[in-house]
Amino acid sequence: MRNSLGAEPDSFLEVEAQIFDAFNNLIDTNTGTQVQFALDEAGQEFAQLSAQTATTQKGSAGLRLLPKGKSGTVTLTAESPGLRA
Repeated sequence: MRNSLGAEPDSFLEVEAQIFDAFNNLIDTNTGTQVQFALDEAGQEFAQLSAQTATTQKGSAGLRLLPKGKSGTVTLTAESPGLRA
């Protein structure tokens, strides 16, 4: 699993949010939950998201983080109403 993204225009990083229960088990029966993704303000200079939202399929929702040609640190958050971190 990679946790860094190159600045090259043709690169990307797959990111995924997963939904777990109180016992840390993936809820793989969860399909259809909307997850909102957001980059911190400073990080928007360095990267962009392929979409702002994704829908869970078997407990996971994902999208791509795309570079803007500059290097720097970004913070990505994922939220969904009714769920907590």
